[in-house]
Amino acid sequence: MLTSYNRNIGKYEELIRSKREKRIHDGWDFRQYFFMQEDLALVFEKLELYTEALIQYDELDAIFSQFITNSSFGEKQKWLEYFQKTLTSFHGICLRRRDRFEWREEIRCEGVSLLDFRNYLFERQAYLLQQSNDTPCIAKRLLSFLFSTLREVELV
Repeated sequence: MLTSYNRNIGKYEELIRSKREKRIHDGWDFRQYFFMQEDLALVFEKLELYTEALIQYDELDAIFSQFITNSSFGEKQKWLEYFQKTLTSFHGICLRRRDRFEWREEIRCEGVSLLDFRNYLFERQAYLLQQSNDTPCIAKRLLSFLFSTLREVELV
């Protein structure tokens, strides 16, 4: 059974890699890629492989940051408009505000602000760090999250 899981996860990781390599092509959509990679993270989380799940969110965070930075140099992707929903309020950093599946549906269907999306990613990373008994790392990442998100909000 473990061999079957390994083989299927390996195939899914290859599919994700091939989608990631196509990110420079027209029509590539980060949202579709996001849900594919987050699904893999959720599988790892269910298997209690929290470090592996965290790696998936870290990769999503990095690629999203790369697109935001590149957009400041004129390489704006059409899908970035999806994250430009007007921010009506922000209640601060919250590590367990709502059910993650509610967030996923909101991201999938309604569109969210850049700040809401960033907060969701940080919330998921913090949860996985907590499950891995690496709570001090949450504080270290919080500073980076605050400064990079502030810069990204100014760029978009």
